[in-house]
Amino acid sequence: MKNGIAFVQGFHCDNGSFAIYEMGYRPNGGATYSLIGACSGYNQLDMLIRFALTGDMGEEEKLKAQTPHFKQIAVNYVISTPNKAIKRNGIYGLEAVRELPEVVDVVQKEYGGNKPSGTRPHDIAFVLLTVETLEQLTPVLNKIKNLIYIEDEDGRSLPIASFNGLTLKVTGSMDS
Repeated sequence: MKNGIAFVQGFHCDNGSFAIYEMGYRPNGGATYSLIGACSGYNQLDMLIRFALTGDMGEEEKLKAQTPHFKQIAVNYVISTPNKAIKRNGIYGLEAVRELPEVVDVVQKEYGGNKPSGTRPHDIAFVLLTVETLEQLTPVLNKIKNLIYIEDEDGRSLPIASFNGLTLKVTGSMDS
């Protein structure tokens, strides 16, 4: 590989090991290039666009990418809810989430008013954020969860995944 980006995604298991579940020679679908940019000073998407237009990824960015140094802890918090139809414009609070100082970006995937479809129809948005320490993470994720309210087609509140320590868990029924 001379020009391009690659990624590996996985879970950190309770026994200290990692379980890899995806790898790719492309940007991932979670828009994490904005997190990498916020934490390390280079943006993979900018590099790919530059390469597409000029044939050059940018020497300074390539050097940063070869020895990445993350200044913060980066998190992609996926806002998920049951696989049910969401009321048109029934997703509230994402603008308030965007204003939090820890939030780098919010990538909204669902807007409501249509039938759930695709491989992950229950994913509403990716909230990309950074924190300085793990101790800061749980309060920030809980604040985000408390700012978001999602209604189904009948006006009922839908549960979203919540954060408990370093484990995500579901509160309420997630039955489809």
